[in-house]
Amino acid sequence: MATKRYLLPEDNAKEVIPVLVASDREELRLQISRNREGILTLNNEISKLRIATDAQIRDLIASVQEGRSGAKVDVAKMANSTQQMDSRMKDLTSQIHLLGQTLKEEREDRTKRESFLLDKIARLQDSLREHNGSQTEAVMELLRKSNADKAKLSEENKRLHGKMRDTVYTISQDMANGQKELKNEISKRLSALESSFKSQTAKCDKMDSKVTHDIAGKLRAQEDRLDALSKKLLEDQAIQKSRLQKIGVALEALEKKLESDRNKFGTTLDEEVQRRKLHEKVLLSRIGEVEGQLLSYVENLKNSMRQIKNGNENVEIPSLDTDSFRRELETIAADKSKMNANGLLLLEQRMASAQKEVSEERKKLSQELGKLAPSDQVNELRHRLENLSNLSESMKKIQDKMMVKIDKQLPKELSNISDKTDNITQHLLTRLKKEEEERFFAIKELQEAFQKLQNQNKLVEGDLTSFPKEIWALFPSKFVIGPISNSKFIKEQREHW
Repeated sequence: MATKRYLLPEDNAKEVIPVLVASDREELRLQISRNREGILTLNNEISKLRIATDAQIRDLIASVQEGRSGAKVDVAKMANSTQQMDSRMKDLTSQIHLLGQTLKEEREDRTKRESFLLDKIARLQDSLREHNGSQTEAVMELLRKSNADKAKLSEENKRLHGKMRDTVYTISQDMANGQKELKNEISKRLSALESSFKSQTAKCDKMDSKVTHDIAGKLRAQEDRLDALSKKLLEDQAIQKSRLQKIGVALEALEKKLESDRNKFGTTLDEEVQRRKLHEKVLLSRIGEVEGQLLSYVENLKNSMRQIKNGNENVEIPSLDTDSFRRELETIAADKSKMNANGLLLLEQRMASAQKEVSEERKKLSQELGKLAPSDQVNELRHRLENLSNLSESMKKIQDKMMVKIDKQLPKELSNISDKTDNITQHLLTRLKKEEEERFFAIKELQEAFQKLQNQNKLVEGDLTSFPKEIWALFPSKFVIGPISNSKFIKEQREHW
């Protein structure tokens, strides 16, 4: 916050004289800066006014030169230009008036500021007389700058007043001369336009009868042409409709045939699958019977061994036709080629399970048999176990051969399945490609027919579009001078089209 010091006068009066310090000097500098900014703002406003005045004068001169060039002048355009010029003159007058008021207010404001500055300078001078020597020099320098700024402000004010008077005088003279020349030129152009208008009206009246006759003839010719085109279009539409119906029937028949072939293929495939499943079931049933007979034989051998242990002498030792079993297993193994991969693996698993179970039971019986005392029945039982062991070995060999054949046959079957799948896929792709080609050609034919109809419609539309243009081309002069005596006829024709 700025501080102020106070001095008592030398005569020891009670009046206290304020001494201006740094804050007062800063306020004085700000006031001088604001005065300079006001002068710059006033200069900018005068420059803008000068630019606007120059633009209006150029527009006025261009309008006058356009009138002198001998070109056709539209009365409405000339009247509009005159109104715009009057409006611009009014705007310019109001701007000059506002500028005068602004200058007047600026002078009054500047006078007030100058009086305020003079009062402050006087107080500053009074206070500086009693201040120390170091501050006196700075204050004196500030006073000199204030006096210089005051002189510059006065000089700039005088220069602006003179420049403003010269600008207003020049603008007034140019506007007066331009208005005078413009009025003379407008009078000449109006006279020439009236004479041209009268001659043009006479020519247009003379052309009315000829244009009416030509239009009637062209209308009749165009109606005949439109009737012929309409008949041809209806005939083409009927032909295309018939062709579309035939194509639709053909497509429907093709779809039915494809559906029938698909159903036949599915039925054949289902029958083949069912046949293979039935054959697989029969083979598995046969291997199950063989397994059941072997286990039953092993169980009978166990019963005989238990009877021998119990001391029975008349023990009947069961027998087994191992050759018949071996042939049955070989027959099953040889018939496996008609089974699929899953059936082959299942058959091999069942045979391996039967062979393993028989082998384990034989080992148990051999151990029990070693504990019995030698006898004819024990020897007979041992002979049966040897036959069972031989049968187990035969089953093992058949199983090994079966595995070798499966290892060879399975990739071959997979390859055959892959080939068949590829053939079926290729066949289906060929059928689909053929069907797509037939549909493509049918659609292409429909598109060509539709394009042909569109081209015919475009020709008809082009004829309908060019017909009004040909009619209006008969009298282009009617559109040069605007609405004249035949404007009602032209308006009716335009509304009709």
